[in-house]
Amino acid sequence: MRLNLLMLCVLMLLMVLAGALFASHLSRDAGYVLVLWQDWRLQTSVGVFLLLLLCIAVLFVLLLLLFSSLSGSFGRRKNKQQHAQQLLMQLQHAMVYQILKAPEQALDRLSLQQVQQSSGWLRLAQLYFAAQIKSQDGLQSYLADIPESHQVFAQLIQAEYYLEQQQPEHALPLLFLIYPTFPPHVPTHWHLALEQAILRLWGLYATQQPWQMLQVEPLPTLSFVAQQGWLQALWQQQATASPEQHAQLLAYYDRQTLAECAPSVVAWLQVLKKIPTAHERAWLLAISDLQQQLRAEVLWLWLQLALLADRSVAENQQAEQLFASLNQRYPAQPNVLLAHACWLYANQQADAAQQLLVAWPTTELTDRFNLLCQLDGHPTLYQRLAPALYDFTTVESVL
Repeated sequence: MRLNLLMLCVLMLLMVLAGALFASHLSRDAGYVLVLWQDWRLQTSVGVFLLLLLCIAVLFVLLLLLFSSLSGSFGRRKNKQQHAQQLLMQLQHAMVYQILKAPEQALDRLSLQQVQQSSGWLRLAQLYFAAQIKSQDGLQSYLADIPESHQVFAQLIQAEYYLEQQQPEHALPLLFLIYPTFPPHVPTHWHLALEQAILRLWGLYATQQPWQMLQVEPLPTLSFVAQQGWLQALWQQQATASPEQHAQLLAYYDRQTLAECAPSVVAWLQVLKKIPTAHERAWLLAISDLQQQLRAEVLWLWLQLALLADRSVAENQQAEQLFASLNQRYPAQPNVLLAHACWLYANQQADAAQQLLVAWPTTELTDRFNLLCQLDGHPTLYQRLAPALYDFTTVESVL
């Protein structure tokens, strides 16, 4: 409105000038204007004087416009700074409430009634705290106003909310929106943190839908803890898996190297041992690990495979070579001696097994061996007690 008023003033001045010049032309007497100021004297025609007045008026109007623009810009900048300070204060208070484990108060602190102007970060914070208090209505209401530049963070919050609610089928489409590539508008400096957050959510999804996880392409590279949880879930839900899902798992396992499987070798062995068609893979994985180091869990899982009646001649030779290597690298290790004795007993070499244990300074090994032989005819008791009998973490007897 101020600009329109100034333009009207300029237009009126132009009209006055035009009228003055027109009147001077009609009278054919230009006249003159004389200005005296102390010793200074100026005489000019009326037309030139009016033109000078117009220039001064235009200059005045331009200066007035410039001043108005600068004052308005300063006012807007000041308002913007006040809004940013207010928003920062609200976010700080919300963070304190989050530290105090009070997300309801944090969300109330971020209420739009307490902040004069909304922003993308404010809406994102509200969405986060709404997810923390499990407010489905709040999630939907805050999602409506989140700008595109913040959508990737909103999708992460939604996906985590659905996973915590045990609704992985709703989380999966959201994860695919930001995996395996980020949207182009996501700044590069966020990529590393976003990738870690997405992989963490894939780990949660894998524990809830372990066999469906195999259908994700490309399969995310899970952390050690997440992969342990995934393999544990595969083992627990093995009975519900179809032959096609077993084939998918084995295809994924075959793409891994032994070095990649080594950190999770116990979990892999537990899963592979449950799949009849994967016993050979489990056998080779266990032998490879035992050739590198001695772990009681791996030795026990491998021994269960070695005691099966359908072992080939070549596999029996591998077992004998492995025991020879273990006895050489770990002399007088009780768990190695007991496992070797049980393997000999299973292969109809009871005398050799007794002879192997007789040199032990106490009856510890012999007692465990005799108990294992007695449990051999009771599969349920054997599965429950055998792991403890084979484990020599301490030198104390478990009997």
